[in-house]
Amino acid sequence: MNTNKSLYGILAFAPLVLMLFSIIFLAAALVTQGMLNDGPASDESVVFLLLFFGIFGVGGLLSLISMILYIMHISKNPAIPEDQRIFWILGMVFFNGIVNIVYFFVYITKEEELQARQQPKDPWD
Repeated sequence: MNTNKSLYGILAFAPLVLMLFSIIFLAAALVTQGMLNDGPASDESVVFLLLFFGIFGVGGLLSLISMILYIMHISKNPAIPEDQRIFWILGMVFFNGIVNIVYFFVYITKEEELQARQQPKDPWD
């Protein structure tokens, strides 16, 4: 199974990074507005809120795409034993961000090594 490691690496880490940036923009919007201020929203807080929703939306979309691609990879990966496949898929559905990173380091970065182990050895060598 030949996998584009850089694509899967980006899809593993990008949603978490984007979610962290969106939280920073939400905090900036709350600080610029003044959490106890009852007046109208300032222009800076509106900009920060729009950035928050935009980046959060892109992060959510990337997370969904990542989950779908990782589940497809799990279902086709011959290195995963049949009895563990369902646990990886359930982990992707319920704990998407964390399990993506674990799966990336366990199976995708070591793909050549796992494939070499699965190749039958010629007894005449």
